[in-house]
Amino acid sequence: MNYKPNKTVGVLVGLLLGVLGFGSVIWAINFSLVQPDERTLKFLLLVPIYLFALFFLYILWGLLTLTYTVGESEFIIKWATRRIRIPWSEITDIIRVTGTKNLANLSGISWPGYMVGNYTLKGLGVVKMYATRVKGNVIVLATPRGNFAVTPVDEAGFLLEVSRRSGQEAREINCDGLSEEVRGKLLTEDIVYMSLYVLNLVILLGVILYQAMFFPGSGASRTVVLLPALGAGVLVFNIGNASRAYQFIPAAAYLIWGLSLLIMMTFLVLSVVTISF
Repeated sequence: MNYKPNKTVGVLVGLLLGVLGFGSVIWAINFSLVQPDERTLKFLLLVPIYLFALFFLYILWGLLTLTYTVGESEFIIKWATRRIRIPWSEITDIIRVTGTKNLANLSGISWPGYMVGNYTLKGLGVVKMYATRVKGNVIVLATPRGNFAVTPVDEAGFLLEVSRRSGQEAREINCDGLSEEVRGKLLTEDIVYMSLYVLNLVILLGVILYQAMFFPGSGASRTVVLLPALGAGVLVFNIGNASRAYQFIPAAAYLIWGLSLLIMMTFLVLSVVTISF
């Protein structure tokens, strides 16, 4: 019996991120580096971009193929080319996690409507996420190989089948009922963290808008167009690193965003000086 994950905008968001993100970076490199002596640099920049784009497509394919299969002898998570097989005898606990969850990225990838990889779920431990709408309820299956988190659309039917076949009674953990010491502080509740993040985003948007308004007809070097692409790369890189660092040392996350802010401001100043002076 196959169970599909909760329907979300994950596929649409993933397509938009891929097209806008990789498309704009590839365009910026091709537009900026046109001289014969720049071909080597252009090649060195484009090759890793295309490799990352292929990896991103594989991750997106995982979302399109994500299925939870309840078989006679085992539970199977189908994701891209992977098949995670869990014999019913290995399931030692079934936990229905509700409320506002504090998930810290260890080695995963996520965007609105999709989460895959290893995360720390405060109040429970490390979980292997194969999920879509994590703001809703998440079902965690505990095994000797780790905890696997899924989000089936037919939650009641899924729990009934898994409980019957594994012989384990499902229990519930409401994250809203956990103490702050156990649940930890959410990133979205930290004013300093969110302020630094928003400032980085605003300045990057400032670089993009300034170049869009004043670069055409300015006679400035085309290489300045690389700055927004580099800024976007810095932002994406730091989103993962800062959120990961925050769960262990919040000050380290502030430092990451602070350094990123200096980079963004430098890109803005370089754009102004190169284009207008």
